[in-house]
Amino acid sequence: MQATILTAVIIATVSADPAMSRAHSRPARAAFGDVGTYSLGGSLALAQQTYQHQDFGSSQFVTASLAPEVDYFVAPNLAVHVRGQAWFQGGEGLSGFGFGPGLGIGYHAPLAESFGIFPKVMTVYRYNRSRSAVDNVSGADSDYTTHTIDVAVELPLVARFGQLFVGVGPRFRKQVFGRGRYDGQAESFATSRFTTFEFSTRVGGWFD
Repeated sequence: MQATILTAVIIATVSADPAMSRAHSRPARAAFGDVGTYSLGGSLALAQQTYQHQDFGSSQFVTASLAPEVDYFVAPNLAVHVRGQAWFQGGEGLSGFGFGPGLGIGYHAPLAESFGIFPKVMTVYRYNRSRSAVDNVSGADSDYTTHTIDVAVELPLVARFGQLFVGVGPRFRKQVFGRGRYDGQAESFATSRFTTFEFSTRVGGWFD
């Protein structure tokens, strides 16, 4: 009887060992924020804006923007952030377009299993060219080109649903450098330093 029990134990151990080895050989699934993981996402926005001019009154125009982005985690929860952006404007006597890259860093701080805060700090270059059908007071050409550099801070809350994520939160953008010119005139430093506070949303997926 004892020999039978011992034989059964040996057979069970030998049979289970390959399965146990396979289980131990499988690497643990990566989590969001692990080194080497990355996320791909972006936003598509449509906004109506009103421009007020002291001499020509107000005009309304529509802005459509697209901003794809990628975050690559180089350390636990610490990511290098790269963003592209493009926008188009059109309305009452105004048309324009712009584009530019952004580069920065972000840190994902988990608050729950599938929820966290993902603050980012970045530098953004923006090229913009616009055309107005209304001549300005000085008689300069109505085509206007600008090159600006902004510093931006975002504070989005990020919720994950499997391999997908949704982020929403405030964004602060401060222009720190600007050059602009009307066509036909010398380029000059832009005296305006725009400060923008807005609410942004992001959707995308993450991968390992």
